[in-house]
Amino acid sequence: MTWLLDTNVVSEGMKRHPAPRVAGWIASVNPARAFISVVTLAELRSGIHRLPEGGRRRELDDWLSVDVVVGFQGRILDIDPPVADACGRLLARNHLDRGAAVTMDVWIAAIATHHQLTVVTRNTRDFERLGVPVFDPWLEE
Repeated sequence: MTWLLDTNVVSEGMKRHPAPRVAGWIASVNPARAFISVVTLAELRSGIHRLPEGGRRRELDDWLSVDVVVGFQGRILDIDPPVADACGRLLARNHLDRGAAVTMDVWIAAIATHHQLTVVTRNTRDFERLGVPVFDPWLEE
């Protein structure tokens, strides 16, 4: 199986004490089969820059720039015209269903849909509502 890691999964890596199941799952996955999106990079950078200036913010800036961006080099998926098309379709379906998926999640779902990936997330409900396959490493072994 090939995976698209949601922001909450990637952000476990910046915690001083990540959830053991998540850390174990990440360690067990073939890196060539794990991807992230530019949306996740934006969400992580936003979260980091909401922190006060100081050591922890600098530490997380370095973590994102080195561990994440360099670590996922060649496996960071962009928003391109086919992804935008998939997003438009998901937004239309979401509107018809009157679902409450967050726009960033819709972009992640569109990237997963276009690339035929399973979203790894703790936030399964919004992605399931959009018809995207999901896996929750907090719950499953």
